Amino acid sequence: MHYKNGKEAKVGDLVVGTDYNGLPVAGVVVKQLSGSDTCNLYVVPVTPHAQVTLTAKECVLHADAMSVQACEASSQQKQSGV
Repeated sequence: MHYKNGKEAKVGDLVVGTDYNGLPVAGVVVKQLSGSDTCNLYVVPVTPHAQVTLTAKECVLHADAMSVQACEASSQQKQSGV
């Protein structure tokens, strides 16, 4: 099972994705469901509400998302001359 960027999904990963309603979710993977292409990760959100399922191939690791965000911020600063 792999994330959107091709990295292997593992229990304990901190991920960012969207739930079945399209709402953003950040949380920790606590279980994988093999044999399913969708809703194949049980994720405990870092916000205090019920556990949700996400689709691994539509998620990225939190650290990877933060790296992209940092690169975008740096690029915007260079464009504005800061």
